Amino acid sequence: MQITINTSEELSTTDLAILALLTGASTHTVVTEPAKAPAPKPATKPAVKPEPEPEPEEEAEAEADDDADLIGGEVTVQDAIDKATELVGQGKQTLVKAALKAVGGDRVSNLPASKAAAFIAELEG
Repeated sequence: MQITINTSEELSTTDLAILALLTGASTHTVVTEPAKAPAPKPATKPAVKPEPEPEPEEEAEAEADDDADLIGGEVTVQDAIDKATELVGQGKQTLVKAALKAVGGDRVSNLPASKAAAFIAELEG
């Protein structure tokens, strides 16, 4: 049999009586007082850092970039990197490698700006 008594909190008279019986200190007095429930500890939430809000300038810049792509603006190397990253995340590494080979590149980040549009065309091909 195993008896566990939490000694990090104040011992009740019942706990003391049980300990006394177990150690043989007293065999005549047993106090049967119902144990008091410990005071509930205040619930604490884990510390979570809020994500920083993007600055309005960055949002406007991102929207302008998106609009340029929709209107037929110039495709940048960053657009090619973003598209390749998305496809690799979906497990389509072979498609990205094939498109790189087709445009004569070794890494998307090393592509010249003049080949970025051709690379994306190969990916969407």
